[in-house]
Amino acid sequence: MTQWQTGMESYLHPLMSPSGASAIVNTGLTILEHFFRYIPDKTVSVSIALIAVKYGFPLFEQELIHGGPDKARVRDNHTSPMILGALYIPVYLVFLTQEIYDFRSNWILWSAPWLVTLAGYARLKLFGPSDDTVYEAALARSARYGRALKPVEREPAYNFCRHLTFAMLVASSTFIVCLPLVLRNFSDVALNFLCVVYGFLLAAHIIHIAIAQNISVAKTE
Repeated sequence: MTQWQTGMESYLHPLMSPSGASAIVNTGLTILEHFFRYIPDKTVSVSIALIAVKYGFPLFEQELIHGGPDKARVRDNHTSPMILGALYIPVYLVFLTQEIYDFRSNWILWSAPWLVTLAGYARLKLFGPSDDTVYEAALARSARYGRALKPVEREPAYNFCRHLTFAMLVASSTFIVCLPLVLRNFSDVALNFLCVVYGFLLAAHIIHIAIAQNISVAKTE
């Protein structure tokens, strides 16, 4: 890497100062290093997520991506930039308080997302759909979800995850209630146990929804 850096700097020395050549070469090599280190795994992660949405949750794909039976593109209103801004607040506070990010020197960079958020809010507030339109569209999607899932509510595959979730809730509640009786320092064990159990319950609930949607789409087709 050092030989590459020295060679590229030697080509740039006739065109600019040594410090400028060194800065450009270092920046370019850093970008390449981060690209080959982080982009491939992020690309795979996004691909897996898209495949999971397409084949695991076909009703969500039909309604939220293709626009439902009318094929009308789903449009956001001004609440979407507000949610984005709320999600950015904790990150912004980290940039503001941690010395490593040097907020005084880089405040323009760390504050730039607020400009994008405010611009999106203003644009959607002026030209986006009204709150009543978005609310009616959400009610229509909810009604279509209900109609699509109602025929499969008694399917064994549909009920399996629901019964499993109920059994896990009963077992975990019993375990947590009895844990102080057998352990003196039970707080750490209880926290780890709850993280594992409720993480599993979340996965079971997602699988439950995916099974119901795929059964509904298969029956419709």
